[in-house]
Amino acid sequence: MTMLRPLLRRGLHLSLKGMSLLLSAAILVSLVSSCHHQSNQQQSLQPYGPKLPSLQPYVPHYEASTQPRQRGTDVVVAVIDSGIDLSHPVFEGHVWTNADEIPGNGIDDDHNGYIDDVHGWDFRDMDNNSLVGTPMHSHGTGVASIIVAGNVQTPSDTIRVMDVRFLDSGNSFHRSDWPRFVDAVEYAVANGADIINLSMFSNGKPPGIAEKALMKAAMSGVIVVGIAGNMEYGQVMYPAIYKSVIAVSATADDFTLVKSSNYGSDVDFAALGEDVEVARPINSWSETYELEVQSSSEPPMLSSAHDGGMTRRVSGTSFAAPQVSRAAAMIIACHPEFSPSDVIRFLREHAIDAGPQGNDIYTGYGVIDPVAIESALLGGGVGANVSP
Repeated sequence: MTMLRPLLRRGLHLSLKGMSLLLSAAILVSLVSSCHHQSNQQQSLQPYGPKLPSLQPYVPHYEASTQPRQRGTDVVVAVIDSGIDLSHPVFEGHVWTNADEIPGNGIDDDHNGYIDDVHGWDFRDMDNNSLVGTPMHSHGTGVASIIVAGNVQTPSDTIRVMDVRFLDSGNSFHRSDWPRFVDAVEYAVANGADIINLSMFSNGKPPGIAEKALMKAAMSGVIVVGIAGNMEYGQVMYPAIYKSVIAVSATADDFTLVKSSNYGSDVDFAALGEDVEVARPINSWSETYELEVQSSSEPPMLSSAHDGGMTRRVSGTSFAAPQVSRAAAMIIACHPEFSPSDVIRFLREHAIDAGPQGNDIYTGYGVIDPVAIESALLGGGVGANVSP
């Protein structure tokens, strides 16, 4: 974990919001080749041990697999959310494609039970496209845009998002939907997701089938990233409280906890979750309807068009978690030999210790800045150079 002197906070916190603007396109394109070269010279990090009581220092809440997952050339992040408008320009070249499925032929070519699931599956409407059927909430599009592009301006070439819609038009779900959730998780695992992003929380304890599905995903080598919640509680909400899920709280750009963010001993990391610019859907989305049902903890603040697609600024732990998912995806792209446990250790070693020294209830092992992670992978170590 990187130590941070209070006097340096003003300079460093800018990296959480806009430092990626300073990285040239050439550096971004060369990330994979550069870090692959480095990975041949480095030994794999030692995995975490078993979970211990949370009162002991430097003990992870998250229990990760020590075995690397069989991976392709791209890093696939399944976004189990309200659906993604994949027609938004920010996703161009960054969409997962099921190579075993022939688009539009009405046949389940890969025999996985889902017809024409070329880019994912809509478990809300049970079809292959989030843009058809019931109105799609903008939440999932915003979350996914952070994963592929950070600040919607610097896409990472190797990251692909898998659209797995679960939430309804009001960005919510009901107790009766848990079997649908299990199906969504199992779909992501079966179709090669390296990471599952869960920017959602439950007000009550899920049934055992949900916990088992997430544990099975984690033990299969999939990294599952969830949110602490937006209720201002001193406890992490389900499902992120499970030890199979990384729990992420939200901070402002000065490293203080966002007022609405939950916290607690089960928080693993924090990330920027205030005034974050994200993509806004441009198709199959009713702004009027959404403004009526939008949670006050994550208010929409609309901004200007970007590269032909609209963006907006949002706040909440929902938009902190994908920062961690993006950082984890970049690590996997550089180190495909890493197990999930190795990835988490890398995150921990390069997290910014912004709260009370060491592991704390507000930011866990520290704030994850994807740009600092990227610099560390390239050998620059943005955070690592800060004096204690």
